[in-house]
Amino acid sequence: MGFITQDATGVLDGATARSGGNKSFTLTDLNDQTNLVPFEAGETGLIHINMTGACTVEILCYVKPGGTGIPLSFDGALTFTADTCLGFTAPGKCFISVNMTVDGGSTVVTITK
Repeated sequence: MGFITQDATGVLDGATARSGGNKSFTLTDLNDQTNLVPFEAGETGLIHINMTGACTVEILCYVKPGGTGIPLSFDGALTFTADTCLGFTAPGKCFISVNMTVDGGSTVVTITK
């Protein structure tokens, strides 16, 4: 699998943009949010969050682009303040995004499908 490197504003790194498989985003400011990553019903993925500094992020699920993101709960947690790796299975067609809610450094998010 290759990597697609993309910052929170959606700028692709042309050297890796055609690789497929993984999508990697860097969040550096309050309310930075990854692009929406689509999932089909039953499709699985891995969400890896790597933080430098004291950041907080939430993982959002959207039914459609332009809709309202609903924070996902993993074992009761709605926000994450440390390096985290989570498995995800889409309950239906949806879009996943990660949003920085407290800026205390930078966060790299990699979503693997």
